[in-house]
Amino acid sequence: MLNSNNAALKELATNYAQYYSQKDTLKLSELLSDNAVLFDPEFKWIKGKENIIHIFQQFFDQNEHNRFEIVNNYQEKCTSILEFKVHLDTYIVCGVLFMEWDDNSKIRELRAYCNPQERYYTTR
Repeated sequence: MLNSNNAALKELATNYAQYYSQKDTLKLSELLSDNAVLFDPEFKWIKGKENIIHIFQQFFDQNEHNRFEIVNNYQEKCTSILEFKVHLDTYIVCGVLFMEWDDNSKIRELRAYCNPQERYYTTR
């Protein structure tokens, strides 16, 4: 069990950001438990690994540029907290992502909170 292994879970959380930036739904899927749930400000609760990956793929398809920048990475027992900036085609989304890990070191719950008023528009 990795519940008490903060360093290992912190590394998995960092891997999540890397796979997200790479739009690698296969690797993201490997991090999720089959019964994972995602809270997304736009879609609310999405249940099940396949449904979460479908939402991710739709998002990736809509944005050519996608870079998940970790501003801060905190770990407490089974919970990772990532303060982030996601750099997209024309703007940057800022927020916080809570990741709850199960006993098999799989993500059982993702909760993303974004502040839409903190979108910084960019030009490419």
